[in-house]
Amino acid sequence: MKKLNTLLNAPPNGLKPILFKISESNRITFQLKKQLPEFIASHFNQCTTKEKTITILVDSPIWVSRLRFYIPSLLEKINQQADYNFQSIKIRVLPNILTNHQTPHESKTVPSKAVIKLLQESADHIKEEQLKKALQRLSNTLDSLS
Repeated sequence: MKKLNTLLNAPPNGLKPILFKISESNRITFQLKKQLPEFIASHFNQCTTKEKTITILVDSPIWVSRLRFYIPSLLEKINQQADYNFQSIKIRVLPNILTNHQTPHESKTVPSKAVIKLLQESADHIKEEQLKKALQRLSNTLDSLS
C-alpha cells in the first residue's frame, strides 16, 4: 500500500491539484451559502467551478427555482469577495444521499375479505370467458395479499 505522502507528491504534482480544487470549491460554497437565507442555504449541497461558471448542487428541484432569483446577487458578491471573474451560475439537482430523508412508501390497500368474496362470486356468474378469468385472477391475487 502506498503512503499518502507518496501519492501527494507523485508526478505530475500528485493529488495536490485535486486537493486544491476541492478546497477552492469548499471555500466558494461557504462564501455563497453566507449570502443566502438559511432556509435555502440548508438545501445547497456543494458547488463546483469550471472556467468562468459556478455549478451549484441542490437537493431537490424546488430549490433550483427558488435559488434562480439569487443568481445575480450571488454572482456579483462572489466576484467582489475575491479575485474571481465568474460569468454565470448554473443550478443542478443532486440529492443528498447522506441525509436520512425517508421517502414515503405507498401503502397498499387490500380490500376486505367480503369484497374479495364478492369478486369471486361475480366471476362465477360471468359468461364472457376473458372477463371471468381476469376477475378470478384479481380475486386470487387480492386473497393472497390479505
